[in-house]
Amino acid sequence: MVESMALIMDDSELRQRMGAKAARLKETLGTDHVMYLWEQCLDKVRGVGMADAEHHDVPLDERFAFGKNWADFLKKLTPERIEAAKKFFRESFPEGLEGKAFLDIGCGSGLFSLCAKELGAKVMSFDFDPDSVACTKDLKARFYAGDEDWDIFEGSVLDDGMMDKLGTFDVVYTWGVLHHTGEMWHAIENAADRVADNGTLYIAIYNDQGGYSKLWRAVKKTYVKSPNWFRTIMCAMTFLFMRAFVVDSTCQFAQCL
Repeated sequence: MVESMALIMDDSELRQRMGAKAARLKETLGTDHVMYLWEQCLDKVRGVGMADAEHHDVPLDERFAFGKNWADFLKKLTPERIEAAKKFFRESFPEGLEGKAFLDIGCGSGLFSLCAKELGAKVMSFDFDPDSVACTKDLKARFYAGDEDWDIFEGSVLDDGMMDKLGTFDVVYTWGVLHHTGEMWHAIENAADRVADNGTLYIAIYNDQGGYSKLWRAVKKTYVKSPNWFRTIMCAMTFLFMRAFVVDSTCQFAQCL
C-alpha cells in the first residue's frame, strides 16, 4: 500500500484519474474498499492483471502471535468448552452439517473445525500462522487421528492461485480473521468465491468504531513490532488507561473492546 501511494503521489496524471474514481465511490464504499480498488487500478496501470498479481500478506513478524495464544488455549480445553462450541454451531447451522463440505479459513485453535467435524461435515482447515496450523493438527490428532475427511494445511486467503484450486464448499467459515490480512476486501472476495451454489458464507469482521478503531489499530501495530520488554510496558499502560477512563462498563470505549 505504501508503494502504491508513493506511485500515486509521483504521477499527477494517474493521481487525477484515480482521485476522480475514488471521489465517485467514497460516498457509498468504506475507505478500505476504495483503497483496495485503487490497488486494482494501479495493477492494471503497471500491466499486472489481478489474476497474476502477488498477494501481500502482513508479514508474520508484524502480526499478533495468535498461534501461540491458541496453543495455551488448547492446554485448557475441556469437554465443557467443546460442548459449548458445538452448541453455538448447532444454533448457527440449524439445518445441520452432515455430509457437507466445510472450509475453515483462519482455523486458529481448530476448535470450530472440530465442531464441524463432530456435526458430520467434511472439513478443510487452513491458516497463515504455522503455530495455528500446528494447533489444529494437534486437535485432530486427539479426536480424529487419521481421518481422511479433515485436511489441514498452511496457506493464505490472499493467495489467489491456492484459493482457486480448493474448489467450492457448502459452508465457508471465517470467524474474526479477514480483517487481519492487510487486504480485507481481497480476502472477502476470495472467501466468497469458494462458496458453492446455495451455500453459506459465515463471516465475522471488526465493526468500525471510528476513532477507537484507529486508536487500537495504532496500538496493535506498535505492539507487534516491539520487543518483549516494551510489550510489557504497553500492557501496563493500557491497563492503567482503562482503569483511569473506563469507569462505566457500559461506556462507549468498553463496548469497543
